[in-house]
Amino acid sequence: MDRKLGAAAVALALLVGFGAGSAMTRVASADVSANADGSCGTSTPCLTESNTAGGTGIKSTSSHGNGLIATTKATGSSSANGASALLGQDLQTTNGKGLFNFGVTGTSTDGTGVQGSGAFGVSGVGSSATGIGIFASTAGTGGMLFEGSGSGIGSASPVFTVNPYGQATFGVAQASANTGRVRVNSSCGHSTNMYEGYSASNLVFAVDDCGGVETSLLQATTGVIAGGVMSENGLVSDDVANLTNFIASDAPNITWLYQGYSTTAGKYTVEMGDSGSVYARLFITMNELRVAQPTTTGSRVDTYAPQTAQPSLEDFGEAQLANGSATVALDAKLASAIDNSVRYYVMLTPEGDCRGLYVAQRNATDFTVRELQGGRSSIAFTYRIVAKPLGDDSPRLPQSALPYGFEHRVPAPQRALVRPRANATHPKPVR
Repeated sequence: MDRKLGAAAVALALLVGFGAGSAMTRVASADVSANADGSCGTSTPCLTESNTAGGTGIKSTSSHGNGLIATTKATGSSSANGASALLGQDLQTTNGKGLFNFGVTGTSTDGTGVQGSGAFGVSGVGSSATGIGIFASTAGTGGMLFEGSGSGIGSASPVFTVNPYGQATFGVAQASANTGRVRVNSSCGHSTNMYEGYSASNLVFAVDDCGGVETSLLQATTGVIAGGVMSENGLVSDDVANLTNFIASDAPNITWLYQGYSTTAGKYTVEMGDSGSVYARLFITMNELRVAQPTTTGSRVDTYAPQTAQPSLEDFGEAQLANGSATVALDAKLASAIDNSVRYYVMLTPEGDCRGLYVAQRNATDFTVRELQGGRSSIAFTYRIVAKPLGDDSPRLPQSALPYGFEHRVPAPQRALVRPRANATHPKPVR
């Protein structure tokens, strides 16, 4: 053999042997059953990689295709005995460690970190009593914790979102989209609220399982209509016996049952106190004011209030003439409540035989009465005072400000109301 050819053969043999040794060294780190292009029929994994240091167990990349494909053909009939095409496990159980590890982590520079499809797109179960089924977080306040899109709507129009502040939005923000409803099903009578709203630690709004609404503050811009039964065509019938249209209950430390605020006037225009007193800027009625007056028989009768051409403040009393003259002091509260720039009226009625009475003098604190023609009788008399209230500049017999619609010259509005529950009771004050 040529000496040069023999040396080349020896070098080639050494090179092949070195390469083969390196390959054997790499294979030694994997299970001996590993076969990249084959299959196995054992109950143990076909391929096992174990990294005892801090590196990655398996790393798979692709320039254009999928980095890793895992499939299963298990015939599981429920989530309890089903198998996973890809199973990620975090087995760290040491106390205080592994709390921020993840079974599966998906990241993407511009796309989706984790995507799932199937009967359940993504399913999460917390394995402990304090566990979390699905945890979502975002790096900034401009993103969303959750976003869901309906079929055919597209990601540009999400039907459900939750931002980092916990604000949830349901429905597509389009005038033509018939979405946005939130539906909660419940059976009446279990004493469980369907909705609860809290401010800090206080319950301020609740809807119970029978449809009763409780709130600590009710503000309405167009009014409140309640009661009645909605029929299938959406119209309302009010012929339900013993149905209360609206019930107001005072909460602790609240003295008002109802307050009405006018944005046009910029002030409260009507208030009802917890004593039942009603305070209004202007009260107009179609008929006479009536008072249910108690009687000695235990029943009540309706009495009518008089009508006057302008506001007045009146008082009544009785006094005594002495030698034909008497000075009557006005009640201090009355004197402070009348307009002294306008003369008040005093009507007199003698209660004995005399020549007649007249008012000789009137001032802000009292008035003087004398007998006609210099008489010197000493008899009793009654008087009635009519004065203008202080601060009331209401005109005399003004044109009525009664709204046209209040007289029901137009058809009554249709009211879309909540169907009342059977055996309804008065709502409880908000806790």
